[in-house]
Amino acid sequence: MEKIYSRMEPAKVLQLLFKSSDIPNHEGKAIRQDFTPPEANLQTLGHSAPAGHIVKPHYHTPLERVTQTTHEGIILLDGVIELSIYDLDYSLIEKRILQAGDCALILNGGHSFKIIEDARFFEIKNGPYMGKAKDSSYIE
Repeated sequence: MEKIYSRMEPAKVLQLLFKSSDIPNHEGKAIRQDFTPPEANLQTLGHSAPAGHIVKPHYHTPLERVTQTTHEGIILLDGVIELSIYDLDYSLIEKRILQAGDCALILNGGHSFKIIEDARFFEIKNGPYMGKAKDSSYIE
């Protein structure tokens, strides 16, 4: 896992970048790797398990959760994407190439994507979604 930090606030993580190799092999026993702390708005975990393992039937207890930010996760299934990372003042600070199996977790600052090779990916955000006009602001 790679952490990209703000240049404006050096202790603040802007993005987390993961490779599928960041999830350890199970070696015969199911494991769970927590990548984000419990207080993060979008929990990110990796799982590795042998064939036949069963995740116990469960549900998530309804709890009131209040957030002021939207965190976003991108899981690239195939293709190549260039990820541009913007600091808290929305200045461009880094670019990274994502390939199949990679995951980016966007916590703070801004971002953009350029599709380098035809790509399919999941985009995951905390909600509720308030519509494009309220939910996104664009960096000029």
